[in-house]
Amino acid sequence: VSARLVASAREQAAVLESGSLLGRVVYAGGDDLLGLLPVATALDAADAVNATFVKDVAPVVRRATASTAVVFFHASSPLQPAFAAARELLNQAKAAGRPGLGVGVLRRGGVRTTMTRHWADVEGVTAVSRLTALVDAMRPDRDGKRLSGRVASSLERDHVQLGRLSPEWQRREVARLVARHGARLDDIGPVTRAVLALGGDATGGA
Repeated sequence: VSARLVASAREQAAVLESGSLLGRVVYAGGDDLLGLLPVATALDAADAVNATFVKDVAPVVRRATASTAVVFFHASSPLQPAFAAARELLNQAKAAGRPGLGVGVLRRGGVRTTMTRHWADVEGVTAVSRLTALVDAMRPDRDGKRLSGRVASSLERDHVQLGRLSPEWQRREVARLVARHGARLDDIGPVTRAVLALGGDATGGA
């Protein structure tokens, strides 16, 4: 088991520092990994290193899992608060059900928004994949059409009423809000499913 953990730490470090992710490893050892990445690749990196850990360790520990925390912060921010936020978020992610995923946004005044989820939902889709669907929908296409971030404010404002609806009407209302906020036709379904899968326990109003 120890040999597998050591080998996996090396492989995870190589994955994180690959040309596609552009990360830098701060620490890699045993089942712990800490790295710095650009915003654009952070979620992909979380997915990639998690898959690497499971692949490497599962042959000797059948149900091996790894919980992950991703903290977004400005490059000019002090590192100590970011690392402290990551540790706290990782604890929350583990408490959400191992393997867990925690995602947080750190502003100058502290952590603005956090979300903790089990790594995969009841449909077997990872929380990273759900978040990636939202990110992709917010990227403008050639005509500049994209999902507006203002959809988050609408969902926050209406979350009590949405929670009172039946699952089918909840889906319809979220789809209506997503469409109203500029989502491309092909994105409405994936974004609606992502919002419903990630909704419920998110804190900080996002």
